[in-house]
Amino acid sequence: MIGLIYNEVSKIVAQRRFIVTLVFMTIIAIAFALLAHIIHVSGEQIPATAATSVSGGVTASSKLLFPFLFAIIIGDSVAGELSAGTMKLLLIRPVSRWKIWISKLFAAFLVCAATVLYYGICSYVALGATIGFGSWLSPLGEDNNITTSAGVATLDVYALEMASVFSIVCFFQLISTLVQTGVAAVALCAATTIVFSIVVPIVGLVAQRSPNGKYFEYFFFEHWQIASHVTNTFPAANWTITGSLVTLGIWSALFIAASITIFQLKDVKS
Repeated sequence: MIGLIYNEVSKIVAQRRFIVTLVFMTIIAIAFALLAHIIHVSGEQIPATAATSVSGGVTASSKLLFPFLFAIIIGDSVAGELSAGTMKLLLIRPVSRWKIWISKLFAAFLVCAATVLYYGICSYVALGATIGFGSWLSPLGEDNNITTSAGVATLDVYALEMASVFSIVCFFQLISTLVQTGVAAVALCAATTIVFSIVVPIVGLVAQRSPNGKYFEYFFFEHWQIASHVTNTFPAANWTITGSLVTLGIWSALFIAASITIFQLKDVKS
């Protein structure tokens, strides 16, 4: 299994779009750092440091930027090999189909998790160079009644973001398993990401005005922003971290079960 996962990771990182994605994330991190510098120099905002700003940047990026980039990187993980005809080379190995699919899932998760960590490091360095690195022991901020230190809050944000990344990867793997071509899979993953980012605030309004609207909050895309629990900006009211984790876990399990079942029965043509 480790060999399969290593092989899948190698396929993903060898693609040119993965390098382009890293370059794009670097540019975004630098751009936000320069913007933060301009804002803080003008005195329009309470002075902050890299240590107290990284968690907020990761939380904001989890709403749309990260899922959209994940769609580009891993959207065709399964469908791309089906359309290229290379899936047959995997299936002729003496390995169960479910192991092949699981190896793709874990490889996709490892790559996506690494990109989130990379973005955090880039943001920290860029912000440190523009507004100062600061101390991880300093309070995160008082705007949202947050009393924890910047270091603890950042660790919490990243831990919760990993749960979000895993659920997103599971969903994209399901789409990639259902669709026959890699281009269609990437496009569909990216499109659903954009649609979900628009739907989340709408769900919040519906939930406030209609008792039955609360049921929409159980959809998994509502909890992609689970890391925002740390900064008290989670889009749905009266939800706890535990509730969001359980919701994401159930949806992820359903995505995995459906994907493996479909992949087991899928007719792989040359």
